[in-house]
Amino acid sequence: MKSRFLFLACLLGAPAASHAALVTYSDSAAFLAATGATAATTIPTTPAFGPVSSFTSGSLTFSLVAGQSVDLYADSFTTRLTGNTLGISGSESFNVALVAPVFSFGFNFVEPQFDPLVGDTFFESTFTVTLFNGATNVASFVFSRPNDSAQFVGVHTGLGESFNRVEIRETVGGNENDFFGQFFTGTSAYSPNPTAAPDAGSTAALLAAGLAALALLRRRLMQGALA
Repeated sequence: MKSRFLFLACLLGAPAASHAALVTYSDSAAFLAATGATAATTIPTTPAFGPVSSFTSGSLTFSLVAGQSVDLYADSFTTRLTGNTLGISGSESFNVALVAPVFSFGFNFVEPQFDPLVGDTFFESTFTVTLFNGATNVASFVFSRPNDSAQFVGVHTGLGESFNRVEIRETVGGNENDFFGQFFTGTSAYSPNPTAAPDAGSTAALLAAGLAALALLRRRLMQGALA
């Protein structure tokens, strides 16, 4: 369904948006099937690395926000995700640089509240993810996931606008523990599998875009008939 509305909007010559139309996912299987994304990181099971201010894993380089006086770690912090996970000794805000532009980006995530391996004070977290192509802000979205279970966060630029840098910011929360597992990227500009379902909110947004394009076409046709 989403691909039909995107294609329709392009055919009708709808005005270009200042930011890409995003399709977000909370299901990893749907994300991988729809985008063709593959694993982008190769965080080893041993040895763990950290504390450091930046490190490269696979095709991604992780770094702290300028001015942060904390450290990046990769270790087996939680039982909710397998293998080592990425953690920060402070507010979970960091940058991700990609070796080449992509159209989709996703990661496994857990916010422990009663995880047996985590004993720090709990704060409910909300994150903002912003996609950049160089210095250009392509688009952004906000996520918050249920606690104490393996979760997934994924995004695809539905109108085919690429990006090569991602900023992840904890906009609500505190100095507690949120962990990031395997990361995924995809280079397909358009979904190779349009039947894979995105989040319901994304579908509604794309439907609205398609209806707006139809309204624009109707106005143009009426103006042409009256001319």
